[in-house]
Amino acid sequence: MAERRLEPIFEQYFLGPSFYKNVTVDITEYVLGNITVLEADSWTEDHVRANIYKTFSDPDIDDVIDFQISNDEKYETFLLRADLHSTDEEGRKKEAKIMKNNCARIDIELIYPKSSGHLRLAGKTRKGGHIRIRTEGKLVIFDDVQMETTVGDILFEAGSVKNSAKLKTGKGKIQGTIRSQQQVEATTTLGDIALVVDASPGELGASFDKLNITLQSAKSSIELGLTQRYHGWFSLKSGIDKPTFTLSPNYTDSVTITKSSATSLAGWCQREPCKALYMSE
Repeated sequence: MAERRLEPIFEQYFLGPSFYKNVTVDITEYVLGNITVLEADSWTEDHVRANIYKTFSDPDIDDVIDFQISNDEKYETFLLRADLHSTDEEGRKKEAKIMKNNCARIDIELIYPKSSGHLRLAGKTRKGGHIRIRTEGKLVIFDDVQMETTVGDILFEAGSVKNSAKLKTGKGKIQGTIRSQQQVEATTTLGDIALVVDASPGELGASFDKLNITLQSAKSSIELGLTQRYHGWFSLKSGIDKPTFTLSPNYTDSVTITKSSATSLAGWCQREPCKALYMSE
């Protein structure tokens, strides 16, 4: 097949409230692609827009790679998946062989309506692709977010996660700002972690007892910053040097360090008046 890249094919889907509460995006190992999560500009939108951009090295690849959509209205789940077209083992082997000498890219963009809550979102890329989340306002609130890449960065540029944010990458960095009240976990094998966590008491619509933060990188550096009052524990583990964790001199007695070594730092932070943990420059 001729090795040439065609113009992207654009497709758009609309997810109503019955489906967008629980969304999973899966880009398999046969496809390159980024996942982008944004907030709608207009207040009038009441659905999630799914913008799909498909690019193939040869037009025939459109018959090999399939963009699949499935939903389960009973459980309010919606799956967007980029994978081989065949479902049987023999067919998948043939298509996988074709893809060794060709390229397919499917970029997926989800745009959530303003003032939407009780959302769950999971996303995964394998062959190569970044995940970017930017819901700047405080009205798009996820209950849980779980993102994973094999080769690619996770950029949490802005967003609110009420319960649990779990971010994982093999070869790629994790960075950005997360507004959360209960749990933040970030793990990399080969890639730096640089996160600011905003606890923002009460702004996510619920009170909380403690916020737990766990950042771990096997072979890269870690930087953590906090911008609001914080009550809970933190655990930072770096494979190369001591994690960066800077506390304002005015609040030194509000943090208890329980473990400190050349590559790790762990401790407990009281809610009052811990207001100034900042990422160092």
